[in-house]
Amino acid sequence: MSDDVYAGELWVTRHDGERGVLHGNPHTFPGRFSVLWESTGQTHVTSLSDLADMSPQSKVWLAGFLCGNEPEPFEVLGLDSDAELTDQDYELWRRQLHEFRQSGSIYLPIRDDDPDET
Repeated sequence: MSDDVYAGELWVTRHDGERGVLHGNPHTFPGRFSVLWESTGQTHVTSLSDLADMSPQSKVWLAGFLCGNEPEPFEVLGLDSDAELTDQDYELWRRQLHEFRQSGSIYLPIRDDDPDET
């Protein structure tokens, strides 16, 4: 792979100083993205917490990517898609999305109200 691919505007660095470029959506878990790392020349699934620094363009790209990866309220809350959502449900969902956009991580579902589960 040509070295000039790493000279682009969508660069990121890991905490160990490794440099890479944003590569796309690996379609694994919400908030995870692919980075083409310079040392291996291969893409790897990466989380926001793996990154130490990024270009201004990467910040914008990742903000948009995370917004596009926001899970639906039913998925976040662990409810059936035909469940009636309360104002409290929507508020909890919005708080979780705010945290998701900051951290890039979300654990689904965030609650389990099923009394049949032991």
